[in-house]
Amino acid sequence: MKMSVLIVSYRRPELLANCLRSLQRQTRLPDEVLVVGVEGDEATAEVVRRCAAASAFPVAWYATPTPSVVAQTNLGLTHATGDVVAFTNDDAEPFPDWLARIEPYYEDETIGGVGGRDYIHLADGRILDGQADCVGRITWFGRVHGNHHLSFPQVVDVDVLKGVNMSCRREVLEPLDLRMVQGGRWHWELDMCLGVRQIGKRLVFDPRICVDHFHFQAARPTIVDPKFVYAANHNLTLNLMKYFVPWRQWAFLFYTFLWGDFPEMGLAVFGRTYLKRLIQRRDWGFIRLLGISLRAKWDALRALARRGVTADL
Repeated sequence: MKMSVLIVSYRRPELLANCLRSLQRQTRLPDEVLVVGVEGDEATAEVVRRCAAASAFPVAWYATPTPSVVAQTNLGLTHATGDVVAFTNDDAEPFPDWLARIEPYYEDETIGGVGGRDYIHLADGRILDGQADCVGRITWFGRVHGNHHLSFPQVVDVDVLKGVNMSCRREVLEPLDLRMVQGGRWHWELDMCLGVRQIGKRLVFDPRICVDHFHFQAARPTIVDPKFVYAANHNLTLNLMKYFVPWRQWAFLFYTFLWGDFPEMGLAVFGRTYLKRLIQRRDWGFIRLLGISLRAKWDALRALARRGVTADL
């Protein structure tokens, strides 16, 4: 079995160098590594060239004209030659047995994807932890329970894996939907994972398949950044409506507009969480976030209407 590793990267050369070194320490070496960056990012390209010159496996650099996790992932998939494509981030470092633990699962033809836990490192040296009751599940009305970064005691079938630590059979992967907000790293995994589930393949979460995720070292928008809120709401709505059967679509619409979750907030979550703050502090910013959240959901529905909806889950 041939295994490819795909990394989307943008202006994080030091973190990417650490990630690539972790792949060189794998007990089961990758057959190829593909790094997809952005044209003009010479610092990142140079890191890839140095790694390729010293590596025991091929390391290739590809680039898109502008930053876009969707376009960059799609470009990488067109060049990947492995039977399995494993995904991780440039701010992550897979454990040495990462690929060795992933590979045996693909002896089972019913399995289309495999992933595991990411240990999120905080700026003060601690690791974000806690006990999860469930991992990678989507409720019947569309609430997504991730929790891939928390402790979970067993191997379990899931609805969605986390992009920093997941893999899929190459033959079951389709290009990511270009209707997503492409610049942000939010909910793109839903399109990939629900597409695998749609054709009847299983997704498996194994908590022993691990990566260190140096989340705090990478520049990221805050959860109240308008661009973050828009992208999260848009991509979540688009992907769930794309794959849900009609009765689940209606259930999700009621849930996401009337209730929701943060940052994908609806009216109830806004009222419960932010109305008191608004009254006491005259903090009007969250009203703007509510408007952005609702507009992003509506824009996703409009995008789907223009090209139709495929409902199979």
